[in-house]
Amino acid sequence: MEKLINLRHLDISNTLSLKMPLHLSRLKSLQVLVGAKFLVGGWRMEYLGEAQNLYGSLSVVKLENVVDRREAVKAKMREKNHVDKLSLEWSGSSSADNSQTERDILDELRPHKNIKEVEIS
Repeated sequence: MEKLINLRHLDISNTLSLKMPLHLSRLKSLQVLVGAKFLVGGWRMEYLGEAQNLYGSLSVVKLENVVDRREAVKAKMREKNHVDKLSLEWSGSSSADNSQTERDILDELRPHKNIKEVEIS
């Protein structure tokens, strides 16, 4: 995927299993990315922060792999102004205990103020 340096528009919203493309930051011509699914663990949060041209829906899954608030800050969620639907998900196997750490992570993943839909599971 990273060799498609002239790619300008990528819509992966109707795919069942395709995750966010590897080396997304290398796609310098990419202007629009729709329907991205970001899998924490396979990706680092700063890679999500580098993705400036996200449109439409964005899913961030396996949040149990986020260590702390500092890591969540790197996602730069408040700068994703064109995302209108956000899904944040801890896996069913996680032992989330509603601790202060999880609340801190959620606080840092708070989207911009004009978001239309947020789902947290």
